[in-house]
Amino acid sequence: MGFDTEDISILQGLTIATGSSTVAINNLTAAVDSASALAEAASAEANAATTLAASVLAAAQTGTPPIYTISLGTVLNKTSVLKIGSTQTYSPVATTILTYTVPTGSTFYLQSIMAQVTDSASGTIDGSANIQIPSGTKVWSGLMMSNSVPTGINVVEEIPIPSGTVILMQAVPNSANSCTWSCNLIGYTKTPS
Repeated sequence: MGFDTEDISILQGLTIATGSSTVAINNLTAAVDSASALAEAASAEANAATTLAASVLAAAQTGTPPIYTISLGTVLNKTSVLKIGSTQTYSPVATTILTYTVPTGSTFYLQSIMAQVTDSASGTIDGSANIQIPSGTKVWSGLMMSNSVPTGINVVEEIPIPSGTVILMQAVPNSANSCTWSCNLIGYTKTPS
């Protein structure tokens, strides 16, 4: 039994169709693999966000200020800075919680600063806290409610602060109640290459 010209033409058509189907199947498989990889990456990011949210919530419930990670990008000539300050007040007099002087020859890049006040009476406004950069020039102020989530700023683009500048975090209580004020200053210093 032999194949005539018409049979060969039909077989060639089937081969071309089969080849096209194989290419289409391969393209579809690659698209599914790519979508799976994207879904896994999105799931990992969602898990990381959920973990961060849970740690912030847990910190808020326990009265412990949350700890944030610092992304330095490259570590060349950079040093992480995390300063923690605390003070007790008994009268309505402005009191320093924390000071930080930017080291000589470095620039400090501010990423976050948080403040919190605790006392025996939850839900009362105990005064305000402010950030002064340089010391004496207020750049942020916020009312502080006792035993609440820390208040402050997280900046998207780090704020460069020049060498020798003094950063001051200050509590301004509004009563003679005994209050504990705390704050965190987060960023990094960088020296020129």
